[in-house]
Amino acid sequence: MIRAKLVRIGYQSNAIRTYDAAIDAVIAGPHEHADSGPLAGLIASGVIAVDEVSGAVKVDEAGRPFGDAIGLAVFGRATEGWVVGNDTLSRTLHCHIQRWANQLRVGRS
Repeated sequence: MIRAKLVRIGYQSNAIRTYDAAIDAVIAGPHEHADSGPLAGLIASGVIAVDEVSGAVKVDEAGRPFGDAIGLAVFGRATEGWVVGNDTLSRTLHCHIQRWANQLRVGRS
């Protein structure tokens, strides 16, 4: 759509600009869990714990949340602040996903 010039990427500064539409493509912060999403209910019931400062889900080095969430793993933006830079899901920065996957393999042996 960009190549066809149907969509133009830009930003709005102090200058006055007019657009047909604006898309907010910012991912919600780690503390902004959708009321109807899976994390909000688990947090509210105390099944998983969140960091008091960042609001991020607290996880161990294999992505398992602190609390009583047996068998659950949480990666990415929801853990940002507890795991710095984890919202990128870059496997070169963090090994959480690989550690989680390795545990699955060990569990099958």
